[in-house]
Formats: sequence, C-alpha cells, structure tokens
Amino acid sequence: MPADQPVTASPAQLERRLEARGPARWKVPLGAVLIERLMWLDSDRVYVALRADSQKLENLDHLVLDGETGRILWRRERSQRDGRYRILYATSDLLLFAVDRPNGARTVEALDVATGNARWAMEQRRPRRGEPTPPILVDDAGDEPARLVLIEGTRAQAVDVTDGTVLWRRKLGSSGGAGGLQSNGSVLWDANGGVFSRVRLSDGGSVWDSRIEVADHVQPQAEDGRVYVATPDSGIAALRADDGSTVWRTRLPGGAVVNSLQLGAGSLFVRGHEESDGRSRPVTMSLDLDTGALRWTHHTATPSLSNLIEEDGVVYHATASEVYALDAATGKERFATPVTDTGRSFPVHLRLMEDHVVYIGELLVAGVERSTGTSIFHHGLTPISPETSLNALDVSIPRLKEALEATQSSGSSFTVGESQRYQTLSNSYARQAQSYRTQAFMASSSGNTSMADSARFRSMEAQSAANRASRHAETMATVEMSLSIMNLASQLQEVWKAAGIQSTIERQQLFRDSIVSGYTLSENDRYVYRPHSRYRSADDHFSGVQVMDLNTGRRAFTYLSPSYRAYGLWNLVDFEKGLVIHHGVGLQPDQYHYSELRRMAPRAPKIRTVESYLIASPIRMP
Repeated sequence: MPADQPVTASPAQLERRLEARGPARWKVPLGAVLIERLMWLDSDRVYVALRADSQKLENLDHLVLDGETGRILWRRERSQRDGRYRILYATSDLLLFAVDRPNGARTVEALDVATGNARWAMEQRRPRRGEPTPPILVDDAGDEPARLVLIEGTRAQAVDVTDGTVLWRRKLGSSGGAGGLQSNGSVLWDANGGVFSRVRLSDGGSVWDSRIEVADHVQPQAEDGRVYVATPDSGIAALRADDGSTVWRTRLPGGAVVNSLQLGAGSLFVRGHEESDGRSRPVTMSLDLDTGALRWTHHTATPSLSNLIEEDGVVYHATASEVYALDAATGKERFATPVTDTGRSFPVHLRLMEDHVVYIGELLVAGVERSTGTSIFHHGLTPISPETSLNALDVSIPRLKEALEATQSSGSSFTVGESQRYQTLSNSYARQAQSYRTQAFMASSSGNTSMADSARFRSMEAQSAANRASRHAETMATVEMSLSIMNLASQLQEVWKAAGIQSTIERQQLFRDSIVSGYTLSENDRYVYRPHSRYRSADDHFSGVQVMDLNTGRRAFTYLSPSYRAYGLWNLVDFEKGLVIHHGVGLQPDQYHYSELRRMAPRAPKIRTVESYLIASPIRMP
C-alpha cells in the first residue's frame, strides 16, 4: 500500500495562521519540486529554476515570472540528462549558464530574458583529468561588453557574453588551469610560469609582465593605482597597476601561509595561518600600504571568516563564534565578544551601524556595542529542516572528521581552502551589497540615471533607476557567490568521495549552493531576513521568514507554510512592497494535492507528497 506523507499542521492552526498573516497575493503551482535558484532579474521579474524532489533530483523547468502578479512570462524545459545548471551572469536581458554534463564536459549557454530562447551556446573542452575549470567573469562596467573567460588546459579564450563571439585567445603557462588566471571582477591577471601579467581586456595581450611568482590561490587586490599580491614564500608585494613595477616586497613572520588579502584605510589586511609543531594557527596581520611594513599581528583560536571593517581607528572582524575589535594602529584587542558556541556559522558577514556592529551568520544575527563589545541583541534561527543548514549537512556526512583528517594528511588543503573561500565569499558579499546600496541611494537622491545605466538598467525616473540598479547589483552578488561556490564544491567533493558517500554529492551541492547563494539577496540598508522554523507542537509547526532590524535589533516573524520536507528554504523579500515570495505548500488545506508515486531513496518504498507552490504573501516588518 503506498504511503502518503501528509501535512501535520491541523486545519485549525492553518486557519489561525492564515487569518493573522492575510491572504496570498498570488500562487503558482509547482508540483513536487525543490527550488534550485530564485532571484530577481530586475525590480519586476523573478527567475526560478526547479529540480525534482526525488532520489535523482532531475532537472525540471526554469521560468521567469512577473513578481507583482505571478504571471509566467515564459517557461522552458531543461533536459534531465544535462547535468547541473549554474548561473554565471545575469542582466535585465541576458541569462548565462554553465551546464556541467554527467560525463564531465561543460556547455556555456545564453538565454534571452524576454523570451527564454537560446542566444548562443559553446562547449568548454573537458580536461584530461579532473573537472572543468570554473569560468572567470570580467566586467569593468565600461562601454565594452562583459567577458567570460573559459580555460581549457593551457589556453584561455574570452567570449562576449551578449552574442558568444570569441574576442581573443591567450596561451597560459605550462601549468594551465585555474591557477593561471585571476580576477577581482573588473581586471584580469595571468600568474603562470613565474611571470605575473595584467591582461588587456580588448585583445588578451599583456599590458605588462612582471617577474614575480604569485600564490595562485589568493585573489589580488587593486586600489589607487596599485596591485597587491601574495607570493608562495610567505611574501606580499605591491606593484604599480600601470606598468607592473615593484613598489615594495615584504616577508611575513612565522612562515605564514596566506589565505586572503583585503584592503583597509591605509592598511592591507592579510589573513592566513602559521605552521608550528605540526599545528595550524590562524593569524590576521596588518601591513602599511605605502611601505609594506608589518604593523601588527593578531592570533585567533579559529580562522577569521568575515569581512574586515576599518573605521574610526578600529578594525572589526569575526570568526565563526566571536566578534573582535582591534586598535587599527597597534592591533591591540579592544574586545572579543563570543556570540555563539554551536560550531559552524558560515559565512559570517559584519555590518557596521551607528553605535553597534552586527554579526550576520547562517543561523544567528547578533549586535554588540562598538565601544565595549557588550551584547545588545542576539537572535538565533531554526533551520527549516536538517538539510537546510550547513552545520546539519556536515553532521549528515558519515565519518566527516576522519575524511577531513585523511585528505589533509595526504596533502589536501581542504580546511585552509574552505576558510579562504568563505573569506572571499564574505568580502564579495560585503563589496557587492555596499555597491548596490550606494547606487540606489545616489540614483534616487540625485536623479542621475547614469548609475543605473552603468548597471544596464535605464530609466527616466530616478526612483525606478535606483530600484533597477539595486536589483542588478543584488543579482551580480549572487553570480559572484555562485562562481566562488563552484570552486568550493570541487574541494567538498574531495571530502565526500574520501568518505565513501559519492551518492550524496548532488543533494549536498544543491542545498549548500541554495543556502549560501540565498544570503546575497537577504538584506538591505536596514533589514536582514532568514528562513526560520517555529515549533510549538506536532500540529503547530510552521516555516516562514524572520526579518530583523539591524538598527534596533527588533524582529518579526511571518508564518508562510506548515513545516514540510525541505520546502521553505528559498524566499525573496521586497521590503518596499511588503512582499515575500516563498516556496512551500501554503496555508490553505483545500489546495493541497498529492503528487504521483515516486521513490525518494534506493530500495525505499514509493510515496506521495503534497505538491508545492510559489506564493507571494504580505510580510510582517519589525
């Protein structure tokens, strides 16, 4: 006899929650699906990609709909044989995907946003060993089109994202691969063969070549006519951006291995670890931008994972469990405030408010006073299901600790690499979020539409321009996250394979990608939101969205659907319209319909589940 998996919330509780929240503005039936991607394309249109909620997680349709009315503008089928789709680039008129085939090959495809029709497609050749190298997106926000750089062995080629035209090809050093090319999003460098070169975006030639070996896992930083790079010998170098000549070079103490660089106000922050007696000790250092002289060193028990903020002579950063404030001149701790003792809380992002600093983690938002570190608010969040938090996903991997130790003992840099990736994710997140906040403010306050034009959204009305610029920058923040996640996934696979759990990789990737990518759409100047689950009893267990005010610490929860499977992870909030777009079963039991029979795991009995919707609902604000 087939088993049905019912909704456990009682009709009385459903009616009560619906009456308190208010009716949905629109609902789009989706079926027994998981959301692979949910994102704004501009202020009006929403992109949705679906996967089957089944054992094999088959590709399903992707679609674009009107965010105001829920009307589907187009819907296109994706082949179940295509493999994983990842968004590389998105504007108001173009969507660019990397499609990873089951055989290891990769196709890059571009779709027209208005129609969903294909614009162009190109194969990226499969390497002899390993996975295809993640593409590099370079967009200098000028008149030239964005370029997607594909790496095939020891050759790179740049493609115009608008029409797929190959603009140039460049031969890389003998090592080839991802280590050769590096980018901060607007400038491209080639670090192969002991020569560091700035690549000319117009034809792929070298603007200059510098005889310096660069650590290929550390993203260079560029500002005020200089480029800052890490070298494999525990060194840091500053080069002139116009000719590549050396301004200064310095060696870090303790043989420090560099994970990431970040620019501050007059300082270059270096994060990494020192090896001593077979142990790795996390460290953050501050170097003088003009001379490269070491200003100070700060050690922490666990790696610093957040963005670093320097303001009013204080540097703020955070590990997975503590917020630190350091004297910018000396590195002396002003405070170290614990915010959680539950382990992982990645990625960690800091926001600086008028009188406090806010720690934003996966399942925690906390505020501490800027001057004393005193805790002023602390909001924990409950995952929608065991599959919808990074910590729970880790726990679900059998023998994770042993697998990590085994891969590390054989020379793997998984743990170091993971820390570096999350530092990069957080830095990218902070930079992109600040960019769209600035664009929106300037466009709306000055009436200057050039801000929006540079973000490819043209409008004669300043407020419309602000909204569009904001949406585009949010989208590009998601894209930058996605590219970083592609790199992170390759390291995660090393652990999963070592743990003998290859069959879990696809589901792990889907939820990890969803969790981390969703962060980039989850805040504005004043608010941050997260999916949240509330449990009072078996028949009163609901998922929804919790919105937290970063200024006051107040919070408000909106009930959206009864807790059901992994539904409820994906949400989009429009703060101006007081609207949340949510994936779930909804609060109206007369609209619950069971799916066809399907198997959720090998040799498991077939079951039927309640089909899901994409629902736009009013949202409570604190």
